[in-house]
Amino acid sequence: YAIASIIGAIPCAMLMHAGNISLGIWVGIGVTIFVRAMAILHKWSLPVAKNIHD
Repeated sequence: YAIASIIGAIPCAMLMHAGNISLGIWVGIGVTIFVRAMAILHKWSLPVAKNIHD
């Protein structure tokens, strides 16, 4: 989760620096959720793929 938070914080910080604080927060949250969702899907897809090949 630390990596996802760092990745989410980068666009957030960039947009905040540009003066778009609320947009920056929402983009940061969105990216963080997306990265976490991808990580969860990846964890679930690996055992499923192994079962299909067996």
